[in-house]
Amino acid sequence: MRIINLTASLGACLALILFEANISAWCDEASENQSSFAKICLDREVALITLIDDHGMVEDVRPEKLSAAFAGLLDARTLCYAGKTDAAVSAYDAILQDLGHLHIGRKE
Repeated sequence: MRIINLTASLGACLALILFEANISAWCDEASENQSSFAKICLDREVALITLIDDHGMVEDVRPEKLSAAFAGLLDARTLCYAGKTDAAVSAYDAILQDLGHLHIGRKE
């Protein structure tokens, strides 16, 4: 009886060790597949989202231009996730410059 219990215990321990090894490998693989998002991209993204939202609230820019700005934001985000930070920052800055400051009281 003791041999059977010992074998069952060893089998359970071995299964647990193999399961933990698989989980560890899965976690390592998931970490490798995650892309990083540079802080400079995050800062530009927050500024751009805020500006798009503000222009939308005061309605001083055509909706088509805001839609194009948001599409550009998505393109810049893709560049940043791909590790092309310089290109992404340039894209964010171009959109920010194109939208310009808020023009409260007059429509474009």
